[in-house]
Amino acid sequence: MKPKFEGMNYIMMKEVYKLSQVEIGILILLAAILLFVSIILFQVYFKNYEMRTLTWYGVTLMVCVSILELFQVFRFNIEWGISDF
Repeated sequence: MKPKFEGMNYIMMKEVYKLSQVEIGILILLAAILLFVSIILFQVYFKNYEMRTLTWYGVTLMVCVSILELFQVFRFNIEWGISDF
């Protein structure tokens, strides 16, 4: 398997985020490991649930995370005394 380095993601990681080839490789390796872990988690814990139920949980989780991100974008966390980090 040979990685493709002409995509926009690669250009963004290289030019905007200033990542080296090694760091990009580590990110790709980490993504593959997390994919493997997610398959194991699905087989062990979630295979008995309907896909509709899992989709509902996923969408609900993403809505909650999006709302939290909006709080940070509009700087409500600073008003409440919560640091960005």
